[in-house]
This record gives sequence, structure tokens and C-alpha cells, in this order.
Amino acid sequence: MDPFYGGTNGLTGAIGKEENGTTTIMFRRKLIATEPQDHSFTDSTMHVIWARGQEEGSYFHSPGSGLESGLTTNPVFYRKDELKYHGTCNSQRGGIRLNFLTVPPTQPPCGMGEFKEPASCTSDADCTYRATWELVGEMITFTVAQRAPSANWVGIGISADTNMANSDAYIGWIKDGVVNVTDRWITTYASPGVDTSQDISNIQGSSLNGVNVISFSRKRDTGDSRDLQFSDTLCQYLLFPTVSNTYGANPSDPLGISRHGVTPTVSAQKVCIRSCGATAPATTTTTATPTPVKVSLDVSLRMTVPSWSPDLADKNSELFKSTQSLVDMQLTDVLRTSADDALVSNVEVTVNGFREGSVIADVTITADSIQSNVERIPAALKGTITAAAEQNKFTSISVDAAATTVSEAQILNPPTTTKPVVTMKPVRPTLMHGELTRTEIIIIVVCCVAAVLFIAVAVICVCKFREGFGDYKKTHTYKMSNEQGFPGSYNVDNKAFVYDNRDFSQAVYQTNNETKVPPKGNDYYEQTATTKMDREYDNVDNGHVDPVARVYVNK
Repeated sequence: MDPFYGGTNGLTGAIGKEENGTTTIMFRRKLIATEPQDHSFTDSTMHVIWARGQEEGSYFHSPGSGLESGLTTNPVFYRKDELKYHGTCNSQRGGIRLNFLTVPPTQPPCGMGEFKEPASCTSDADCTYRATWELVGEMITFTVAQRAPSANWVGIGISADTNMANSDAYIGWIKDGVVNVTDRWITTYASPGVDTSQDISNIQGSSLNGVNVISFSRKRDTGDSRDLQFSDTLCQYLLFPTVSNTYGANPSDPLGISRHGVTPTVSAQKVCIRSCGATAPATTTTTATPTPVKVSLDVSLRMTVPSWSPDLADKNSELFKSTQSLVDMQLTDVLRTSADDALVSNVEVTVNGFREGSVIADVTITADSIQSNVERIPAALKGTITAAAEQNKFTSISVDAAATTVSEAQILNPPTTTKPVVTMKPVRPTLMHGELTRTEIIIIVVCCVAAVLFIAVAVICVCKFREGFGDYKKTHTYKMSNEQGFPGSYNVDNKAFVYDNRDFSQAVYQTNNETKVPPKGNDYYEQTATTKMDREYDNVDNGHVDPVARVYVNK
């Protein structure tokens, strides 16, 4: 882009990739700039800004554009791989203060460390800010030096998540040769309050040759819920207010401090203050994507200047319009220049009306933020207005910050959440050796049932056949006489014989050593035998069954 503005392309190398929805670019350039279109990288803090293009279907404009309302003539204005407006949301652009030549705080194994700015400085005299810490037993000694006027405070902060809210702070100064260091807790984005329990000791300090130095000691674990603790496994971020401000500006609050000159520098990583021999625990880092939202707050701003006039109640009066414009301009300027960019951005002010007492302006403030910051915004804006009033940043109006109220933040565009659809897939259990699968068990059961049914049907069929066969039986008495050639009694042999083309079978047949063949035909015989017995003949003739003959022989 530099050639478009009259410069040259100063990059000596560049590479990039797109992977899993993430674009990564790397480039290389010389540290020292040779043209006004570039900035040199020096051993000092630089203000770095970043931005990314808007995603199709997810736009952030203030005020809203035709894309949000659906009235645009070009709904595909933002196309892929085109350089266009980044939008107004915090997730689309931001800034950070960095010293590219600084060295991260040293982490000796025995609880010693240091942060300094610029990174190349070697002593308190040539550093603009320098903080050191050392662990002896369970006591940490912090020493902070800053090149600043003697009326300025010096401090260091401890944070669990890099944010100012819910952080531990230690603020001190030297006045009339007396060192004053206080243990404080930062509840919101406002001036930190002094803790009830002052868990610090061994307080020392000096103010010589334009360098203010404070030193104090505290336990790694103070046992105070309003102190952040350290241990061999618990580490914290450190906050370094490299540009401070005055203290005691308000006579009614001698321990009050003014807002820091620039946003404090946050350690690039958590600082661990471990005892000798302790090892770093395994850690897992999870990065959450911030959810952008637009918020609205109602503010009652009490002003002592200008004074009340009935014309301020008339929205058509010239006094109302001029005062409305003045308050809008003054409050917008304060909030846009002093509000923490990490918390809100694109602040818009709307003056709705005025009330008596002296003059109370009813104002609506809208801003872009992220969902996780919403609860901290009211206190942060109240703190910004209070600090601006103390520092006389309202040049045309006089604000009574103590009487100013800020409502809870309302989310104008709450993010929608979609519940994930979970598909349960059947998982086949691991079988032990010799175990049957579900399918095999079903097959075996079906086969067993089929076999039982088959046997039952077979038994029923046999029973039915025998029942029908029994109905067909008839009993005949054959009278055998000696005249028919069957003398006396005779022995019985199990045998079959054929007579007159008829087949006979007998279960029991008694003869007397010699075999007698019944005569032809269905003659009638009678014989007296010694023993009564049954003779059954199954007479089969040409495919049909003749009656069974039961012969009774009496001796």
C-alpha cells in the first residue's frame, strides 16, 4: 500500500496461510524506517493497532448501515479477499502497547524477576519504569522505580486474567520525606479502594533526581480474599503502570489517586514466584472467542454549570438545543478519549432532556463491547466521568461526579445460541473370548424355537394318524376247526406270509411245530386253544388296509 501514498514497499519477506478458518501472516522489515510512511522500531513502547475484515453476514456499523437493515442496493459489498472497512466492534479491531525490543520478565527458579522499560536500560536512573521482585522464604519483596515528578504515585498490580477489574494493586508515593504505600483492591475500572486489611510490611521508599522508588513486602499467600495469591503452582499476571499520575488531588480524599497516564502494560505471560527447587506444573490453555455485543446505558449527569432555566425543559427552545449540543460534545469527547478501549468502543451519546436540580441531564450511552465485559461497563464509565471531572476535562460544563448515576448495561443485540445436535452412534461392545454376539444369540433362539415347533407339529401329526388308524380297526373272530386243517394247539412264530395275493404280518402267531397256512378267502374259523391270545393281522390289499383280525384261541 505504501506506493499508493508515495512510499515504497519496505518488506523484505512475507508468507501466509489459511488453515481451519484461521488466516496467519508473517512479514519481515527493517527496524529503522527510511521514509515517513513507516515507523522505526526502537527500544520504547509503541502503540500497535490491528484490524480484520468483516465476515459475510456479520457486520458491525455505528450507526447501522443498509446491510443490517436489508435496504442496501449491494448486499455483497463485503466480498472475500477484499480490503474494506473492518467494522466498529472490539472483536474486529483494537490496539495494544508493545515494546518489540523488550525482554520478557526474567523467571529465575528461586522467585526473582524483573520488568523494565525500555528493555535496554540497566538501572533506575535510565529506566522510565522498573519493577523487581524477590522471594525469601514465603515473603515477596517488590521494588518499583519510576522516573516521574515527585507529586506522582508509583505502583504495580496483580491480575488473574489481564483485566484491571478484580485486580490487586499496590500504590505508593513519597511526601515530605514520608513513604506511603497502600494495599488496594480494584473492583471495577475505577480508582482502586484501600483494603481494610493492609497485608504489607517493610515499607521503604525515596524520591531523588526525578526518580520515585517504593519497596514493600507481602506473603505469597496472605489469606486475604482481596489479595491475589502466589504459590509454587499458582501464577498471576503483573500490571505495570509505566506512566502514572498525581495523588491527593482531592483534599477530601488524601489517599485518592488520579487515573494513570496510559493503559498499564500487562506481562506477556503469567509470572510465577516459586521457591527454590520447585518445578513448573503442566498447564492447559483454552482460548475463547469473544462474543461482540452492543450495549446501552442510562446516565443521569448532574451539572452545576450551567444553571437551571425553565427553557431547558422545552426541547424546542434555543437554550435546550445549545445545551444539548454542548453536553453531547463534552461527554462524547471525554468517553471516547478516556474510556478503556479494552472495555468499550464506538461510544455514542444521546442527550434526551434536562431536569432541575441544579441541572440533571438524562443521557443514553451506546457502545460496542464484548459479552464478558458487560457487567463491568457501568462502573468503568462512572469511573471515567469521575476522573474527567477531577482532572477538569469538562471545559464548558461543571459536572458533579458524586451525584452522577449510571444504570446497568442493557444488551441491544443479545447473541443467539444454537444448541448442538448430538448424534448417538451405536457402539459394539468389546467381546471376551467365547462370548456370542447379539446377532448370534438371536439366530440360536430362532432356530431353537423353530425346532420345538417342528417337533410339536410332528407329534401332532403322528397322533392324528394313529387316531384315524384306530377308528378304522375292526375286530373279527375267526373260528378255526380241525376240519379246516388247523388241529389242536400250535406254537407261534413271528413271521409274515402271503396268501391269495394278500400280505399278512403278525405280532404274535402260535403254531405247533408245523406251519399251517390259512385257507383261501375270508373264511370263518373257530379254534379252542389252551391260552387266550390276540392275533393281529394287518391285511394290505392293493393300497388299502383291511380290518385287523383279532383271533381268540381257547384251549
